[in-house]
Amino acid sequence: MKPTFIDPETWEKTNILMQPAFIRLLDNIRKLTDELSTWKTSYEETLVWDADISEEQRGRIGLLQQELKSTTDNDRAYDIEQILETLPKPYPAYEWKLERGEELVTIDVWELCYKICFTLNYDPRIDRPAQVDNTLFDGDEVDWISLDQKAKHLVTDILSHLPTLS
Repeated sequence: MKPTFIDPETWEKTNILMQPAFIRLLDNIRKLTDELSTWKTSYEETLVWDADISEEQRGRIGLLQQELKSTTDNDRAYDIEQILETLPKPYPAYEWKLERGEELVTIDVWELCYKICFTLNYDPRIDRPAQVDNTLFDGDEVDWISLDQKAKHLVTDILSHLPTLS
């Protein structure tokens, strides 16, 4: 679920933090899961549609995308591209998968990044504007140490709550 923002400044600060949060998150996942040799870690990219996009619209868009890939008619390809430009687009989602035997745990990586970037009371299930965690900034710059500590704490917390780790 994409967060909502109270104002443009919050959106801008989030944009500044997201890439560093993503980097620190993946690095901490790698470090901390290396210690869990019985778990296989992988990532998968998926596409997510906004909730108001119907299955019919998704199907139509999918058909147009398939036709675009297969057409050899340049004029038709141009027409399809123009139509697709006006239609809704899915956004990428990244899933962190932990596997051990038959056990599979899937966690949304963007949600974890949001939890890092936003204040501690951020909950994607509650419809309220997100607030940037200003402790992750040193003036106008990202405080990489604080960011890394928050990412490490989040990953450690997730791994400690997996029921199959005990």
